[in-house]
Amino acid sequence: MKRVTASALMVTGLGFAGAASAQSTWSLLDSCTPNSGTTQLATCTSGGKSVTVTAYAAGSGENFAKASMTEWGTNGIGVAYTNETTQSPQHAIDNNGKTELVMLNFTTATMLSALSIGWYQTDADISVLRWVGTGAPTMANYNTSNLVSSSTTQGWQLVSSADVDPSYSWSFNGGGYSSWWLISSYFGGVSGSGDDNAYGGSKLAAGNDYFKLLSFTGTTQSGGGGGGSVPEPGTLALAGLALAGIVGAKRRRAQTV
Repeated sequence: MKRVTASALMVTGLGFAGAASAQSTWSLLDSCTPNSGTTQLATCTSGGKSVTVTAYAAGSGENFAKASMTEWGTNGIGVAYTNETTQSPQHAIDNNGKTELVMLNFTTATMLSALSIGWYQTDADISVLRWVGTGAPTMANYNTSNLVSSSTTQGWQLVSSADVDPSYSWSFNGGGYSSWWLISSYFGGVSGSGDDNAYGGSKLAAGNDYFKLLSFTGTTQSGGGGGGSVPEPGTLALAGLALAGIVGAKRRRAQTV
């Protein structure tokens, strides 16, 4: 067990470059060393693409505040807020007492498509949200009641929620590129919520979910920088393929995105 008392992790992933984008998987099992002079930041290195991972927690009626993260060996990372016990199972990312989550801030706009967990207890209902607003989000302005926005152009947009099997990665449609994403223990408010007491239930429920985040996968926007949401390429991608066809047979190649 390796404890990282940090509110943020700088994680790097292996990228596979393509003409339009590059796909990466960021593993949270890399060796993390706190930066000199602070206990709030740790750096994990495994390649050339970076993302800052910050932990937050909010109780009923509270706005989100920074929390700390712990790396639990090969199981992944858990989150603990101030004065929370780090005994099992509350050493994980959970929604017992407070809703815990991690915010991902990519240096280049990215579209998440999968995540994996290395441990769970009782259940693992997880939500993924994407920032579609302008500028940088301020988590201190949000709580579990106002976190999900109904707008497609501002705030946090719910991407998907699922009851995740710890033996497999959860794949989903990210819906667009953004520099900021949330991976959260389930906090309610979406279709299908209800009584769900263990993995395999057909519904989702808050209060009994405990999991450790192992990795996440996404596609990095080529030539992009920071910022809010960018729609998934459509006609631009088709135009690019047409242009590539002009170059000639010697420069044609199959691409997987």
